Amino acid sequence: MTRTSDSPRPERLVPPALRSGDAIGVFAPAGVVPREKLERALARIRARGFRVKTYGDLFRERGYLAGDDDARAAELNAALADPETTAVMPARGGYGCARLADRLDYAAVRRRPKLVAGFSDLTALHAALAAQTGLATLHSPNLVDGWGGEEPPTEWVEESFWHAAGLVSGVFGVLTAPPPQAAAGLATLRPGVAAGPLIGGNAAVFAGLTGSPYMPDFAGAILFLEDVGERPYRLDRMLAQMRLAGLLDQLAGVLLGQFTDCDEAPDNPSLALSEIWDDYFGSLGVPVLAGYPTGHVRDNATLPLGTPVQIDATNQTVQCVAADARG
Repeated sequence: MTRTSDSPRPERLVPPALRSGDAIGVFAPAGVVPREKLERALARIRARGFRVKTYGDLFRERGYLAGDDDARAAELNAALADPETTAVMPARGGYGCARLADRLDYAAVRRRPKLVAGFSDLTALHAALAAQTGLATLHSPNLVDGWGGEEPPTEWVEESFWHAAGLVSGVFGVLTAPPPQAAAGLATLRPGVAAGPLIGGNAAVFAGLTGSPYMPDFAGAILFLEDVGERPYRLDRMLAQMRLAGLLDQLAGVLLGQFTDCDEAPDNPSLALSEIWDDYFGSLGVPVLAGYPTGHVRDNATLPLGTPVQIDATNQTVQCVAADARG
């Protein structure tokens, strides 16, 4: 049964935390996967004590997609239903996840919830899983774009992920505060404190779900957005779409991450991003904190989507309201 866009928010579904020795399922739901980077990423994951199980041919190509929709959906459903794995991680983002939202076996997810981690185009899957099942997930580095570089992730980025995944404490959804150098870019756009379930991710992907049954409930939520390579007018258009759909005025607060290479060309007239944020969020009467170190940057901190968090825009902090021990 598919939850419609006007259905109540499903009860939060908490996956088990990771333990050393657990198996992680790896799939390719979106863009074409570079072999060298993925192999380097998997070696680093195995070095942490995890087993890896892959689904299908991770290196297929169909234009900008890692294979056709039927194959990618079948492999993702197999990964989500597999009793051998505790978590699933995408090889990479890119584009293609939204094409799978109406093909997922949500009943299988409800029967066997597991940790789903990733960012960028994975926003479509995070959102769909939250809307349809209530599954709490992790907005985190992908394999290729996190663990697959020539240099490994920075120590605190790894710490952020493994804490949130529960490997360190046995608790899912722990939010690790960024160190001073990573928090230096935080900016209070509107002061105040608010708490609510964290929703969102990549702005372009998230806005594209507006009006569908795969968009999470905005009522009382904290909206998180990040993006890369989008001109200010495009980000303006995305926020306009959500505002016109009546979504933004339901929010409890806003957390803005990194907007990498999102400035306008110097010779083109443009609003600054700060002006766009003020135009859409300034009149909502809710706290707005910008510059959180998450997104298409090396310092890509993990955030627990679908988990209640509190943002204190005045003191520029974000913390979990609820985290969950492994059952």
